[in-house]
Amino acid sequence: MNRSIIPYLKFFDVSITDRLKSTGNVYSLKQKQMILNNVFNTYKPSSMEIGELDVNNSFKMKDSLELYNYAESFRNSNYYLRLPPIANFIEAANKKHVRNISLDTSVSNKYQMGKYNMDLDTTYENIESALSSHHNFQSVKLNVSCVNKCPVSNKYIKNEKIVDEILRYCKFRHIKEICLTDTTGTLKYDDFQSIMDDLLNHMGPGRLGLHLNNANRWICLLYTSPSPRDS
Repeated sequence: MNRSIIPYLKFFDVSITDRLKSTGNVYSLKQKQMILNNVFNTYKPSSMEIGELDVNNSFKMKDSLELYNYAESFRNSNYYLRLPPIANFIEAANKKHVRNISLDTSVSNKYQMGKYNMDLDTTYENIESALSSHHNFQSVKLNVSCVNKCPVSNKYIKNEKIVDEILRYCKFRHIKEICLTDTTGTLKYDDFQSIMDDLLNHMGPGRLGLHLNNANRWICLLYTSPSPRDS
């Protein structure tokens, strides 16, 4: 994709985390390092999410902290470690001096209950408690799933509910990026435009992103500035 055509977008690469979780293969730390280097050297994303501390102790996500530390040694991009919105995982990352973290919430109670055994209010309270206490995180990315359909209930979620759920996280200054995730691949342009218009009225550009699922690549696009025709 030609970056000169879309100068108001930043690329947040999540292909390492999502691809490693979805593949049937299990990779060694050295293989993961090679994949990371290939992604960075080929695509040069502004930021990368490169591993996950997993509640299920998935063998595929083994060595995530080691991979994060390996990436940090280069200091040529912003690297994030994905965490579940659970206090002891967030505390562990803080004690290990992880600079940037990526947390998961949703706009669907059923989805969040199925994934983390907690509802949206409990998720919010956990994140609020973690970010209100002393920590060393420089930047937090919030992934918001099920925009605009829940794969568990198979029901569409109203745009107003999506906006309201996202807006209550805006007060946290450490949350630098909020990424709307089209989990089921059903988000229509008109709904996306309506949601973004409402959010931008309250938040302004610079914090909102869109995560589109694709069979071969996962990427989050962060909207940073108005388009030239709107300026």
